[in-house]
Amino acid sequence: MNTTETQQNAIEEFEIVCNETAALVPVDPDREAIVRALASVVKRLEVLPTTVYGLEVTDETSLRKAEYIMEEISDLSKLTEDALSEQVSKAFQTHRRWTGLKGLLLNPLGVLKTNVKRKVIFHQETVIKAADAQRRKLQAEADEKARREREALEKKAAEAKRPETQEKHREAAELVAAPIINVEVPKTSVRINYRWTAEVKNFSDFFKAISDDSQHQGFVKVELSKLARAKSANDRFEVPGIVFRKVAV
Repeated sequence: MNTTETQQNAIEEFEIVCNETAALVPVDPDREAIVRALASVVKRLEVLPTTVYGLEVTDETSLRKAEYIMEEISDLSKLTEDALSEQVSKAFQTHRRWTGLKGLLLNPLGVLKTNVKRKVIFHQETVIKAADAQRRKLQAEADEKARREREALEKKAAEAKRPETQEKHREAAELVAAPIINVEVPKTSVRINYRWTAEVKNFSDFFKAISDDSQHQGFVKVELSKLARAKSANDRFEVPGIVFRKVAV
């Protein structure tokens, strides 16, 4: 899709989404029906918490009362769902249209930006490698020059007749040191971040490391929900170190 088509599609989509958003507000008689349903739920919610939190199930009578309250709560939940589900669905679809409109422009922009950044990163890495190679070459030359100067001074010390002259040359030789070479790398305004990545090369070695050193256990997440589903599918499913319990919900 070329730039002109993208622009035209974005403008057309914007008009469509604006119309859909304006149509989200319910009108009578649907609006009145929703208000009545919500009002009845709100009215019951004013007293239900007191009833529920004060309820104690101790005998058959209180058990039947609890069952009645459960049924009433289910009915109120269904009334709320029936009143609002269509509006929520429309709002969700409209939200997706707005998000899609944003992506219609941001996604190609992101692709273009990523493409340019990759080229900048490649260039910078190339420049850094070249600068490092030059630095090592210049450092080696500086080290060699310093070595020759030390050797020349040590030779003079060995050839000198007077002890004070020998000491002078030896001290001078000890002070000879190659400078630390730095090669500047051209800077870029493009922000480049560096991060570590990790991959498991050998699961056996990894799990052995976990068992040998507890600090590595923090890097492992036990999927308890998957284990529970496996147990639900097969009552005889067991895993060493895992305890399964059946609880009422």
